[in-house]
Amino acid sequence: MNLNDVWSAGLDGDTAVWVVGDAGTALLFANGVWDTVATNTTVDLNSVHGTSPSDVYAVGDDDTFVVLDPVSGGTAGTLGTGVDLTGVWSSAADGGRVFAVGAEGAAMVRESGSLEDTRLQSRYEPQRRIRPERHQCFRGR
Repeated sequence: MNLNDVWSAGLDGDTAVWVVGDAGTALLFANGVWDTVATNTTVDLNSVHGTSPSDVYAVGDDDTFVVLDPVSGGTAGTLGTGVDLTGVWSSAADGGRVFAVGAEGAAMVRESGSLEDTRLQSRYEPQRRIRPERHQCFRGR
């Protein structure tokens, strides 16, 4: 089993550390103890981020998005990209938005709220690369 990402949040002077990995693995280190947190998915989780120890998100293969909770476990779903998601970042200061990126140029924003309220705000569509024409070099006199 591989562990793929780690994220830490301070908690009243203590540290809470979240780790995600293969086969839906999520671990939480708090109060000096490692605990396994159920994610309700078996796909590989690639990235984790949050705004506090109890406001944490993970993304993974097969378009998987997980809201992690240290008490009740995780709620897994998809974001509608149809691709593997490889990175996630969230911000409490930005109205609770969660940003996710992945394969094939997938980049999206999830507004705050439950997983059922997930809406595609924007998606980056990579443009076809246009190769610049070769220019001849001119020699100066």
